[in-house]
Amino acid sequence: MSLYALVRESSKKTSSRYRAQSTTGSNNNPQIDLGTLTKYVPTESITIYITGLSLIPILKSQIPLFAPIIYWFCLACTPLFVLIVYKIEKTEGTVFPWWELFAATLAFAVWGLAINGAPFFESNEYRILFSFIALIISTFFELLNQLFYKIRKVGKVGTGKSKTA
Repeated sequence: MSLYALVRESSKKTSSRYRAQSTTGSNNNPQIDLGTLTKYVPTESITIYITGLSLIPILKSQIPLFAPIIYWFCLACTPLFVLIVYKIEKTEGTVFPWWELFAATLAFAVWGLAINGAPFFESNEYRILFSFIALIISTFFELLNQLFYKIRKVGKVGTGKSKTA
């Protein structure tokens, strides 16, 4: 089973009374947009987090703070994974991935709290709130990603050379 399928399966387990129901046949369910948000997050962060969440029922009695620890660990590792990929794939003229660092970290922070089994909140109301925030962020990220890609393609950012010189 692919990682994306695991994430979708996890998000489907949310109580049906809290899920947005589409009357037009279109997909307006905020849970679906968790998949859109995950495209900004390194797969390594998602994999470690999902694996950690699956261990919570086993380790909760021995390590009561395991759930918050795994969340904060993955959140801290997310920009590190982006930097590692940047260093591996770096070529001459490659712009430092400021946007990717920011987007990956914020996307994981929200996504990690919106999925089922997330730490800190026992109530589904908070997951619904974070799913709504994920919907808003994923919308803006799509637009900002296109903007930053266009700026980089034109070469206005990160060249290190002044236009006046």
